[in-house]
This record gives sequence, structure tokens and C-alpha cells, in this order.
Amino acid sequence: NHEYQFPSSTTTPPRNALVYCVEPLTATYSALREAAQHTKYDQKGLTILQYALNNNEPNYTLFPKAPNGTGGAEKTSTGDCFSRRPSRQARLREFCEPIPTTRLDLLVDQVGLNQQRIIDVLLIDVEGWDFEVMKGGKNTLRRTAYIEFEYNWRGMWWETKADKPLLQAVTMLDEMDFTCYWAGKSQLWRITGCWLKHYEGVFWSNVVCVNRVHAPKLAESMEDLFIQTIAK
Repeated sequence: NHEYQFPSSTTTPPRNALVYCVEPLTATYSALREAAQHTKYDQKGLTILQYALNNNEPNYTLFPKAPNGTGGAEKTSTGDCFSRRPSRQARLREFCEPIPTTRLDLLVDQVGLNQQRIIDVLLIDVEGWDFEVMKGGKNTLRRTAYIEFEYNWRGMWWETKADKPLLQAVTMLDEMDFTCYWAGKSQLWRITGCWLKHYEGVFWSNVVCVNRVHAPKLAESMEDLFIQTIAK
């Protein structure tokens, strides 16, 4: 977990925020929509969408059903519906349902988000498939100011660990003008340009990335915090 205060702007006029929440789990999606309607945030720019994001053409995939129809299940992903053991496949699929899939770039186009508009914040937490979502959203990433994603021992982070997927992700983002850091509590450790051997290990953390072009002041503040962190 981490705490970070975004610098306030005195030059940018207030504007109406648009927030898109993408959730594949049916029970959680339904609960989010109900909450948005109850609070009337669905009339103030909050849109809830049910998709599983990946790097493939739009289709359907199996996704776990929530236990007892409740929302908020943690550590659940489409990978839980597939097994290399045939004896388990039928049982697993009894507890799964088809969910539409799409790429991030296609979804952004679908909702009609202005192509000239900078996306302020993009949060990705898809239980180990984060890099796949990013690869399917390169156009979106290029116009995003701040990205946060989860790194852990699930999904493609684990299955492709021999290929150093985190290094691949950080390198791809660097080519799009992002600098990435490990996120700590009021602390940051830079990954971009500071790759260390033990980063190849698979563990849980959040990675935060700032676009040096779209958010130069924030990039400077985060780099300053990194310098302060390693100086301690």
C-alpha cells in the first residue's frame, strides 16, 4: 500500500470528471452498478462496464462466479476457470460463466473518449494479467498521465517469469515516456533505469508509473521522493 499526494494545480480550470470502472465478476459488477445508481454517481460521470480485458480480439471467456452470488471476491481471474488437468476442467467450468472480453484500446474507443483528451489515471488490477491488458491498450497508455498496476505471483507474471515480464513491461512503458517505481508508504523506489537482479523474483507489490511528458510536475515530484527514499 502507498500514500501519495498529487500536486494541486492552480492553472487548470475545474472540469467534470469521467470515471470508467471495468469489472468482470457479475456479482461485483451488479453491486457496483446498484451503488452508482443509489448514490446517483451514474449521473455524474461514473460508468460501470462488465468486461474481462486482454490482448485478443473481442470474444468471450470463462470467469468464476462469485461464491453465494456475493461480490467483492479477491484473487479471482479467468485463469481460475482453466486447468491443465482434464479431470478438473469439467468441475471448474461448473463454477464459471461466459463474460465478454475486449482490448483496452477498443473499449476506450467504444465509450467514445475524446482521442485528444489526456487520461489522468489508469488503475489496473487483474490478478496477474496486467501486462496483457497494457499490451492491448498501447494507444491508451500513450495518452495517460499516471498508471498503477499490480505485480504478483499469479497469471502471466508467474507463468512467464523466466522471460522477465516486469522488465518487459517497464521497458515498453519507458519507450512511451513513463518512469516506473515500486510504491511504498510515502516512499518510491525507481525501477526504470535501475533494474536489479532480485526484481526478477515474483512477489506482491504495486508499481506506479508517471508520464514524463503529460505530467512533468508530478514526474519531478515522484523523482524527488525517490531520491529522498534512497537517501534515508
